Amino acid sequence: MGKHDEIGFSLIEVLLAIAILSIGLLAVLSLHLNTIKYNTKCNVATMANMIAQKKIEAACTGKITDSNSLLSNATDEGFLIDERNVNSDGVKDQSNGIFNVQTRISKYPDDNNLRKINVTVLWNLRGTSESITYSAVTRGSTIEI
Repeated sequence: MGKHDEIGFSLIEVLLAIAILSIGLLAVLSLHLNTIKYNTKCNVATMANMIAQKKIEAACTGKITDSNSLLSNATDEGFLIDERNVNSDGVKDQSNGIFNVQTRISKYPDDNNLRKINVTVLWNLRGTSESITYSAVTRGSTIEI
């Protein structure tokens, strides 16, 4: 048997295999970290959408003629309700609230029996400001009991 007939791997082959494996693992790790980042961003955006829908629904259930209703407070410029530190349930929460919610209720220009509701939910995630806005036009709850 000659000197080159030995069975096994040389040190260069092992180092090359480790380098290729390391590059592959770094690519998978980067993909995993980006997935976590975007998953968190989408979860927060989903919570913001749910808060906006809740606020729109709550405002729409009132009666325009009821003085206790948010709809009765509408002005031409818009009656603004600004809530800070709102949590994912849509409730003010100093310790867990990351959302700011602005609800503007205004009279509809062409019809005094209609109200326009704009809800904007704002939040800051990792130094990036994000927001979503929902709009609705309503006559309010017209059911008399």
